[in-house]
Amino acid sequence: MIAAPFLPWPANFGGAQRIHALARELQRDVDVTLVAPTIPDEEVHLHALGAYYDVVGVPARWSLRYPPSRVRRCQQLRAAFTRQSIAELTRPGSQFQQVIDRILQTRFIHVFKQETPYMASVHARPGIPTIIDAQNVEWDLLRRISQTSPSLGKQIYNASEWRKLRRVEQRAWAAADAVTVTSMPDAEAIAPFSRCAPILVPNGIDLDVVLPRRQASSEHPHDVLFIGALRHAPNADAVGWYLEHVHPIVRAQVPDARLHV
Repeated sequence: MIAAPFLPWPANFGGAQRIHALARELQRDVDVTLVAPTIPDEEVHLHALGAYYDVVGVPARWSLRYPPSRVRRCQQLRAAFTRQSIAELTRPGSQFQQVIDRILQTRFIHVFKQETPYMASVHARPGIPTIIDAQNVEWDLLRRISQTSPSLGKQIYNASEWRKLRRVEQRAWAAADAVTVTSMPDAEAIAPFSRCAPILVPNGIDLDVVLPRRQASSEHPHDVLFIGALRHAPNADAVGWYLEHVHPIVRAQVPDARLHV
């Protein structure tokens, strides 16, 4: 069983792509049930995901997939004046746990997988191994963002938030039976707090699936494509770095090269 912080469809940004791809590949060998918060507008996607694996949507007021709503802004404001991290204030409620419990009563679950520390508050029953997928070391990303943000208010908020989030993540890693990571630097950062050495499961795509066997001719064969949610600060930073330091070099050698973001 996989507990996800959002519905991984459409798989049009990094986090959704990773969750969906791993669940789809696991389904080749075992039965996968994915449980995720689902807002009313997303219910149509449950059918699409059902073609790959079993999916259960838990009704929710908002989703991490989308830009911050009024509800999330209120939670962020509350986090600024409490000892709790925004990750703790936005965790799934009792209804989500009740859905997990009902599934555990009706199906034999071998392994329980928590996607990111946001889902660390959702538990399987004792005796079922728990794996947490750390897509990032979120507190360290937030620490770096706090140092580069142009807004003084965001610097102050993020400087406080990353320290709270560090506590949340370290506690989640320590509680899990195993932790999967996307890179070796993340593995090294998590290793002191996990029960065993983190398992490297890098991001990637199946080229046989996404690329046509015969490339069609193109009027613009030198186009460069960047796919990523730009409200995720590291992605926006990456595009800015590429435009400043790399694309001019590319254009000097390939004048018709174009970047699509």
